[in-house]
Amino acid sequence: MLRQEPILFQITYVLLALCLLTAPFNTFIFLPAGIVLWGISLVNFFKKENKKIEKNRDNYIFFALFLLFFILNFIGIFYSQNKAFAFAKMENYFWFFVAPFLFLTLDPQKMTRKRVEILMYIFMISMSLLIFLNYAISCKDFLATGHTYYFFYIHLSHFMHPSYQALYACVALLFAFYFIRKRQYPVLFLFFSIFLFFYIFMLQSKAGIIVSIMFLAFAGTYWINRKKVRFISSTLFIIIIFSFSIFVIKNIDIKTNRMDVFIESLKNETVTDQNTDVRILIWKNAWNVAVEHLPFGTGTGDVRDELNRAYETNGLMALQKRNYNAHNQYLETLIGVGILGLLSLLSIFFLSFIGGIKKRDILLPVFVVMVLFFLLFESMLERKAGGDFIALFLALLFDVSKK
Repeated sequence: MLRQEPILFQITYVLLALCLLTAPFNTFIFLPAGIVLWGISLVNFFKKENKKIEKNRDNYIFFALFLLFFILNFIGIFYSQNKAFAFAKMENYFWFFVAPFLFLTLDPQKMTRKRVEILMYIFMISMSLLIFLNYAISCKDFLATGHTYYFFYIHLSHFMHPSYQALYACVALLFAFYFIRKRQYPVLFLFFSIFLFFYIFMLQSKAGIIVSIMFLAFAGTYWINRKKVRFISSTLFIIIIFSFSIFVIKNIDIKTNRMDVFIESLKNETVTDQNTDVRILIWKNAWNVAVEHLPFGTGTGDVRDELNRAYETNGLMALQKRNYNAHNQYLETLIGVGILGLLSLLSIFFLSFIGGIKKRDILLPVFVVMVLFFLLFESMLERKAGGDFIALFLALLFDVSKK
């Protein structure tokens, strides 16, 4: 039981649980919890018991990349013009600084896989409460106005941007599959998964829809081949899933169908800043800014200013007025801290993926692939809801993959 463990470990575990319990609603607790946990990690580092903790070279390399990414962004403050914005951004990267100290000093005999699974349960329970609350608020708005759009996109996501909610829902979907695979309450988690798929689609997050469809194809293929390789059955299943998904996307009401609008914008060579989806224009301008400031970037605090300058130069006043970021984390990082910053970020994901594959642990590599796709469509590390959440789960799942 947790009460039998040392007080510092109890505090650590409770704070991690609080972070995951509150994350779907608000990430306000991540900063104070991170500060306390960093302090605890320093105490653990200097304790005699720490010398008994098994050291692992892969752990040091992995968490060194976390620190490198944080340090490069911190250095970027000093050659930024907008230092106030740079310091504000560093708060979003804070867990890239905390996680290495925390998980390198945690005793693996105390942070067991069972305890990590309890943290996963807590997160899924919180997600369930969030979704029910979102639907309740949208039902109230629908009954008051009669407008069905209250069940879609930003009108269904009342606590944070739909893209972040979709990421959280996809992670909960991964956890549900993990417990189905372990045959822990499989019927319950099957219905929970269906519930999550429906919610992700209603959120109309492009990354969320793509990731959930890919995950469904992966999960189904895995289940078909769990005892014997069935190539034909697997191929047919994948074709059916993608065909059905395309059919639904093409036939849903266009007013709420952001995915279909995005596909059309990819085909349309005359995209303007007035279109429903302007990512193509944003990405083109972001790439030009990134190339202009190679190899070290603009500095951590000047990304938004340089993008706005590019929008103004190209007459994209609507984009400048809305102060759009790059809507792609890879471009965002390349603009801000250059080639080294982007390489350090990609190296974190690469090592995470390889580490999970080596340990035959399904959670970490699938989580990495999910996040990589979300980062294509949003600069997710530029908000605490993305930066803190992704850093914490990367570190937590990397740590548990060793067990």
